[in-house]
Amino acid sequence: MTALLWQLEAVQMAGAAGPRLTVDRLAITAGRTAVIGASGAGKTTFLNLLVEFESTTTGLVQRLIDDEGQRIPVYWVPTHGGLWPHVPARDHLSAVAAPECRDEEIDSLLHSFDLSDRADARPGDLSAGEQSRLSVARALATRSAVLVMDEPFVHVDPARLSRYWKQLDTECQRRNISLVFSTHSPESVLRYADVAICLSDGRVVGSGPVEELYLHPPTRAVAECLGPINWFEANEAKDWLGVVDQQPLGLRAEQLRVVESETGTSTVVDSRTIGPLRETRLRLVTSESQRTLLHLTSDGSPAIGQRVMLQQVDPGLSTKSPMN
Repeated sequence: MTALLWQLEAVQMAGAAGPRLTVDRLAITAGRTAVIGASGAGKTTFLNLLVEFESTTTGLVQRLIDDEGQRIPVYWVPTHGGLWPHVPARDHLSAVAAPECRDEEIDSLLHSFDLSDRADARPGDLSAGEQSRLSVARALATRSAVLVMDEPFVHVDPARLSRYWKQLDTECQRRNISLVFSTHSPESVLRYADVAICLSDGRVVGSGPVEELYLHPPTRAVAECLGPINWFEANEAKDWLGVVDQQPLGLRAEQLRVVESETGTSTVVDSRTIGPLRETRLRLVTSESQRTLLHLTSDGSPAIGQRVMLQQVDPGLSTKSPMN
């Protein structure tokens, strides 16, 4: 399969109050690609465009051909799964299964997503989480070269979410299937994507390797797509960190330390633990300016009134969110 799946150029999709989606130029390659943004950012519209459920108002969306001159086969899992209400769960897989997908593989997929005992149930008798898992299992049964999934596990309970994501990821890698999925969860992107496409207010605001965007976000909008960030404008970086630069600076919790120091530039107003993170509010010594920062609990629990300094940690030491 060719490395390039889609090419988008000067794309706009019109809406009643202005463009619903704007993409200047974007290439989507084979592998694991996440489309991330807040609710209403345009994720569903973007995926609908890729699978040709919707069309552009202006611009070009080109789906590439494979080495044999055929359009790359794509299977789409829409927002609500697209299940057939009159068809039992197992028959959802049998109806679309690739010729080489044998009965035992269908049974294995049902088992992997905890649907074996629901094989004869129709969608109306399944919970929302079971419906989500069935939609994913059905997609995998097709063995399509590319799967496009709109928030595939949005209804699955958090306790089992990681297990199902791992199963989907394992199946895709084993079959050399490319996955394009939308999500509003930074954790899913950090775990299961190689490339992220960041959307905000109907516009692609950034794209690239997940690790690069996470550690070195070009803008605050891109930074916030991938999780909590301590964002300093250029003048703030100078006041709080002593960094003299003309560029804004974004630091993740694991890239920032709050260290006790008699010569520190700020004092602790408040501090509390949030799982593996600490949320600490500081006040500059030289003014009344305050801000709340996220850092790791390993820094300890700074006492209220304690004088501290902020230290920037080498971003190469950590590339994944501590919340994962």
